[in-house]
Amino acid sequence: MNQKPIIIVCGAPYSFTSMICKILLSNGAISGDVQDRIYTDIPYDRFEDQEFLKYIRNKQNFKVANKDRLIKHIGLFPDDRTVILKAPMAALFLNDLSDISNRPIRVVYVLRNPVFNIMSTMEKSGRSFIWSFNRYCAIYQACVDCNIDLLTLLSERVQKGNLYEIKRLLEYCELSTDNPDLSDIDVSKIKTREFNYFKYRFRNVLWKAIVKVLRIY
Repeated sequence: MNQKPIIIVCGAPYSFTSMICKILLSNGAISGDVQDRIYTDIPYDRFEDQEFLKYIRNKQNFKVANKDRLIKHIGLFPDDRTVILKAPMAALFLNDLSDISNRPIRVVYVLRNPVFNIMSTMEKSGRSFIWSFNRYCAIYQACVDCNIDLLTLLSERVQKGNLYEIKRLLEYCELSTDNPDLSDIDVSKIKTREFNYFKYRFRNVLWKAIVKVLRIY
């Protein structure tokens, strides 16, 4: 029997990785809590695999991350279904994840306009421009250095319903490209963000001044 791939969906936070996962799930992929929903269609609000998220968070926070437990967990997924594992910060640990299964491991790196991505991060996290910029760069470089098969996907093209981009994604994930279900595309999130000096530039200057005084960066 042909084994379907394990797809790791990652990218900088606020790059619409969740939207990409919703599209994949609507077109035949599975994910979620293995213990009670693996053999059924899993609704979107449960698509994030908690065991995978726990592993990534432990790695990110320099805690003990039990890879053997993750490997055993992933082994419970049926071989004939494409499996989605989603965590934006998984990008920082891609090479470490290359041996979590004997099935094909593939990466979908969701790339959003870096200007809008960084501005969204600043607005929603309250962090500085420097912090947001550095995190974006770290994730980008991790994907450059990734040794696993990787597909770069432009989220804005998917949002605009570009069929070529969507079918390219589905084919890469070994899902059917016939009449793809596009109902999970949220066009309302397509918007242009305008720079505001006091909101962005001033915060950046202030942060740099604090860093210089306290020598914390």
